Amino acid sequence: MIRQFEGRDAVMSGDGTRIAAIRLDKRAGRQPTLRVEVWNTDTGDVIRTFPEQPYGQFDLALSPDGRHAVTLGADRMTHLWDVDTGEQIGEPIAIVGPRGPSDQNLRIWQPVFSPDGRRFAAGVGDRTVRQWDAFTGAPVGAPITGHTSQVSHVAYSRDGTRIASGGNDGTRVWDAETGAPIGTPLNQASPDELTFTPNGLQIVSIVFFDRAIRVWRADADSSLGGPLTAPAVNLPTDAKVAGLAPGHDLPDFSDTLGAIWNLENNQVTKLDDSVVAYKLTMTPDGRRAATFKVDYVAATRTARYRVQVWDLRTGRLVSNTDQTNASTIAISPDGTRVAIGASSLAVKKYGDRPITMYDADTGKRIDAEFGGLKATIEVLRFSPDSRQLVAANGDQMQGWDATTGKQIGDPWGGSNIYTLAFSPDGRLLASGGLNKNSGVFQETISIWDAQTHQLVGEPLTGQNASVKTLAFSSDGRLLASGSGYFSKVAEIRIWDVASRQQVGEPLNFDNSRNSSYFTVAFSADGASIFAGMRKSVLRWPGPMQWPDMLCDKLSSNMSREQWNRWVSPDIDYVVGCPDLPVPE
Repeated sequence: MIRQFEGRDAVMSGDGTRIAAIRLDKRAGRQPTLRVEVWNTDTGDVIRTFPEQPYGQFDLALSPDGRHAVTLGADRMTHLWDVDTGEQIGEPIAIVGPRGPSDQNLRIWQPVFSPDGRRFAAGVGDRTVRQWDAFTGAPVGAPITGHTSQVSHVAYSRDGTRIASGGNDGTRVWDAETGAPIGTPLNQASPDELTFTPNGLQIVSIVFFDRAIRVWRADADSSLGGPLTAPAVNLPTDAKVAGLAPGHDLPDFSDTLGAIWNLENNQVTKLDDSVVAYKLTMTPDGRRAATFKVDYVAATRTARYRVQVWDLRTGRLVSNTDQTNASTIAISPDGTRVAIGASSLAVKKYGDRPITMYDADTGKRIDAEFGGLKATIEVLRFSPDSRQLVAANGDQMQGWDATTGKQIGDPWGGSNIYTLAFSPDGRLLASGGLNKNSGVFQETISIWDAQTHQLVGEPLTGQNASVKTLAFSSDGRLLASGSGYFSKVAEIRIWDVASRQQVGEPLNFDNSRNSSYFTVAFSADGASIFAGMRKSVLRWPGPMQWPDMLCDKLSSNMSREQWNRWVSPDIDYVVGCPDLPVPE
């Protein structure tokens, strides 16, 4: 050991010549106090001791050359110091709360200096990021706005041109000069540590809760994806168009439904009658859709539902059931049956079955009992051949013969299961939920054998929010997962099913204005990825388009010399972009 210093929350100057830390003084007969000391790292001598502060929340930052320090005390006052002279620079920085002078000062969090030492930045209690001049303490520019919750950590890029800020609503990147947002928010909520890599190309976040270190592209921009506009259709003023992909659902739809938009063929079907609808699901062939029609009971101030099935070729109502209570809905791929799952409250209060099956042509209840699961049914899925029904109640899954209601095996599964997806061949079943790993619950995706209910391979991990939607590609080789509802910043990840590896970077988008669930889906040809929400639809180029998009950015293929050096001389040369020249 070369040197030992006493204190906590130590910070070192960029040149390594000075170190500062917070010292706790708990002498008997007096209230505990905090003070900051700065040492010379070569000699161990104390360079400066700053005035004592009352015990409480305390933050500290040291400039890259070690000549300036920022301290934040329990009184919510920020002090800028000249380390060499011990003098305070300017007046203490105090940001008054929204109620004016009578309000207490806003909390300022985790200050950091810019790499050139000319500024320092911090998150402020009004959900902004602010910068100050490190030589005068004067504000630099206007507050940076855009976060919807407290900003707890900030970091400068190595060249000082960008600022990363992390809060409960996610992590964002800003232009340090203009305050303009760069790219789309990263789906990393509440980071405990945040920093740029030396080359500025990546951002590293650390979250103590799930013991995860995550690396993000600092220039991540999902602007290649964007909102889709439905084809024009003449609807009543209050009626909405609901967009979804065949074989998928729209769990968060709750509005007056006037038309259904098939995202695969871009066709919009106007319904014969606009209805107040709740949840929506479509058959894989796009020929039928099922929804809950909402009947509001004024006397009891409650809502009851009717299952309605619509013919999407004509817009006509096929069937309408009696009133019921339900929490989820699924239509069989062949369009002949509709299954609904009830909440535990509905089962207890109204005597409803946890799962009820209806004939889609007549709306009549099918007299088959699907037993074995208790508690609220969170999700229902039919197998691709319509012969099996699987449900999850949050903690377990159960399969049944979809015709007879006979249980297939015993309940199985993990914890907090909110979404299910069958592979196109029906051999695999993916579920999104929580698994316990080393005593810590992690958001995971599990893939099961749909017949034996045995886990196939290791679960997929990496999500930093609850996985609420899953979708296989049409060839079953890829799996898309969606998360990030409650952090208000959403992401879609794509996985290779065979290797269990993530494909490409996550697709991030700002969901703060929607604050709604979304459903992820592949187009049949894999050329597009959709995120369907209550009021909007987003689309990104799918993996099938990625090679062409890369080739569009290049002027030539790799040369054979580059191939041998970068790939391998033992692997035959492959022309990656057929329309581009091969250098000699």
